[in-house]
Amino acid sequence: MHKHRHLISTFVLALACIVPLSCTLSACDTQQSSYEKLGYHTPGYEFDEIEQNNNDLDINIPSEKKHLELINAARGEFVSTQFEDSKHLPIRYSYKLPEHYQDGKTYPLVIALPGLDAMWHGEDYRDENLLEPIVTAWDNTDEELIVASAQLEDWGENGSRQAIELTQKLLADLPVDRTRVYVTGFSSGGEIWTQAITLHPELYTAYLQISAQWDGRMAQTCKARIPIYFLVGESDSFYGSDETRRIYRQMYDIYREEGLSSYEIDELLQLNVLDDSFFDARELDYHGGAQEALLRFPDITAWLLSRHKAQL
Repeated sequence: MHKHRHLISTFVLALACIVPLSCTLSACDTQQSSYEKLGYHTPGYEFDEIEQNNNDLDINIPSEKKHLELINAARGEFVSTQFEDSKHLPIRYSYKLPEHYQDGKTYPLVIALPGLDAMWHGEDYRDENLLEPIVTAWDNTDEELIVASAQLEDWGENGSRQAIELTQKLLADLPVDRTRVYVTGFSSGGEIWTQAITLHPELYTAYLQISAQWDGRMAQTCKARIPIYFLVGESDSFYGSDETRRIYRQMYDIYREEGLSSYEIDELLQLNVLDDSFFDARELDYHGGAQEALLRFPDITAWLLSRHKAQL
């Protein structure tokens, strides 16, 4: 990611010097969110509470007329809109369909959540997420895709709940191949997805995590057999790479204990740690710059899109 929009990150770092560290803990882990370590408060959440709130979401299928409007407006171009979630809070999101969309055909869906700098902080940030490599990289694939992205306001309880509700709305509104629902998140956007795929694994096919911390329930995610690609810089300036390596190894060991072969595990887990030289040669920062790998190495997105969920 080119060096822009670091105002929020600078503010977060400044808070670390004047605000005591938060003691809010994830229900699945005793480790604090990296944002909380810097004094930036993440709303507390309990997985059981979120799960109960999301069991009976009422996302209505649009009328035929509305459906045609949604389709025609988004052929090859992002349409930005919003809807009210189950807590009466806005979810601001954008989506686009293949330019040569064919009626009656379904398409893979990719939902990309940006990091803190491109989340919603007011009108000045509207559609900032659409400039991020985590969104633009999907234009370079050989597949016709539906691509969506949202600007959520936090990465705690509301963020994970809204990501789930957004997924369900997109599945209801658009011609999605439900065996191919892919999600990706950078930084705080990744933290949101680790919670969401834990709560509703049945919705998702595979997950691409970029420079993020794991806040979900590891055992539940492995039980659901959701393929995960971990991408992080060796010297990531926010999280470091040790935590990502640890999560990868723990998941690998879980699968080993379940009797999976190395080949079978490789079909479910990939770890890509980028050398510092990747960032230095392109003058990228060691955190956000990891997104650029999606543009440089098409095998990353190809691996994700090659995962398929069993037909329900």
